[in-house]
Amino acid sequence: MALSIRDLFQQKEFWIYLFLLGILLLNWPILSLTEGKSGILGLPLILVYLTSIWLVIIILLFLFELRSSD
Repeated sequence: MALSIRDLFQQKEFWIYLFLLGILLLNWPILSLTEGKSGILGLPLILVYLTSIWLVIIILLFLFELRSSD
């Protein structure tokens, strides 16, 4: 049985998984992989990485709030 996106957003386990994934992606060992590398359009890679992770977290929180207000 396939779950729809709506059903997936309503499961607490899914949100716990996303929280732990966010903690993992913003942890020191992962952040150190971008150290000293050039980035995109002259921006340091650490800045591009942090901005993209931050943006994904904000979008997921928006979707969570959008789904929970129904």
